[in-house]
Amino acid sequence: MARRLFPDNDAWGADARRASNDIAVALADVLALLELDGPVDLKDFHYVATEAVSSFVSGLSIRRRLGDPDTSPDSIIRAYPGLRSKKRQASSSDSAVDPVQLAVDILATMDPEWNKKESFELDWRGNGFGI
Repeated sequence: MARRLFPDNDAWGADARRASNDIAVALADVLALLELDGPVDLKDFHYVATEAVSSFVSGLSIRRRLGDPDTSPDSIIRAYPGLRSKKRQASSSDSAVDPVQLAVDILATMDPEWNKKESFELDWRGNGFGI
C-alpha cells in the first residue's frame, strides 16, 4: 500500500507542505523562463501547469495499476524538449551572458570549494535558480 501524504485527518503533514513548496518553486522557475520575452497570460500558464500535473499523475497511475506498484515515473520525460534547453540554445547562439553560468563563475572565484558542499542554492532575482 502506498504511503499517504495526508494520513490522519487530511491535515497537511510536513512532507505534503514541503512537496507543495517544491512544486511552487518549480512553477516559479518555469514561469520565469516563459517570461524572459515578456509577461505571460496567467490563465494560459494555469492551463499548462494543470495539464502537466494531470498528465504526469494519470500516466504514472496507469503504469502502477497495470504493472509494479513501485514503478517510478518514466525517465524519458527528462529527455523531452523543454524551456531550459530552448534557453540554452538561445544563449549559446547569442552573445548574451547566461546568468546561471555567471553565478557559477563568481562562486568559483569567491569560494573554490563551493561545489564540494552537500547542497547550495542561489536565488537570482527571485527566480529560484538552484546550483
